[in-house]
Amino acid sequence: MALNDVIEPVRAAGAMKVSLERGHVLFRPGDACQFFPILLAGAVRVDLTTQAGRDILLYEITPGETCVMSTSCLLGAEAYAAQGSVVRPVEALLLPASAFDRVMAQSAPFRRFVLAGCTARLMALMQRIEALADIPLPVRLATAVLQAAGSSAQVIITHRALAMAIGSAREVVSRALEDFARQGLVALARGQVTILDRAGLERRARGVV
Repeated sequence: MALNDVIEPVRAAGAMKVSLERGHVLFRPGDACQFFPILLAGAVRVDLTTQAGRDILLYEITPGETCVMSTSCLLGAEAYAAQGSVVRPVEALLLPASAFDRVMAQSAPFRRFVLAGCTARLMALMQRIEALADIPLPVRLATAVLQAAGSSAQVIITHRALAMAIGSAREVVSRALEDFARQGLVALARGQVTILDRAGLERRARGVV
């Protein structure tokens, strides 16, 4: 679906365009939903903090995707249960909550956009839960490091961020990274991981010890 088809009725309903810097928090647990965000550029990550204090990455929103947390809060008149933070500078349209139901009823493109986003996000969350349940932590961690690095050898990322990405505790991830370092797969420094043996790390990501 073309994002422009969605933007037109949203603008007409009084959506406000905003620019948000990295680190800006759009919503926190307990907040009432004041708007429905549509990203034009950048990225927002949505994290859940468990009762044990562990942060888990639920999903990341990029242009063309919806925030299913905002959707469920607006449809169910509930407060947010997670936190949404800007991870790459964002340009977005914020549709007021008071206009959300009206645009849903009047605009078929917007309605399809919202519902398709919910379906896609639900499937992705189911796959993530399955992965967290069945895949050993070293495999998940090696995969996360390789994905964060891309074609580069150096990853600027904290142990906490890696832990959130794979749904584990920072202390557990730190121990696993230290194991990788002892095996000569990576070198560790504050806030960064350097891949020394990409082929070896790729084998770990496939579950080969």
